Amino acid sequence: MTIRGSFFVKYVVYFVTLVTIAPIVGGGISVVFTNKESKTALLELQRENAAAAVSKIEAYVSEIEQQLGRLWQSGTAPLRLSEIVTFGACHHGRHAT
Repeated sequence: MTIRGSFFVKYVVYFVTLVTIAPIVGGGISVVFTNKESKTALLELQRENAAAAVSKIEAYVSEIEQQLGRLWQSGTAPLRLSEIVTFGACHHGRHAT
């Protein structure tokens, strides 16, 4: 093999290596950033779901407070926790066990 041929092969190998490695490195960087964006989006979704759950729980507790307030105002306040549970279950169409 001549000196000129050996330089040609050497440069072809370098060129092919660069052309192959560049997309691989670019893809790896892209995967890292996409993963970070996905984690951020998932965290935001979980925060929104938690806020919605808090809102539903607050509404439920407020409803119970209103029901108990009406009971106390009507003079038929239950004396035991089991009566409160029975009252709430009957108001929601369920039967207490």
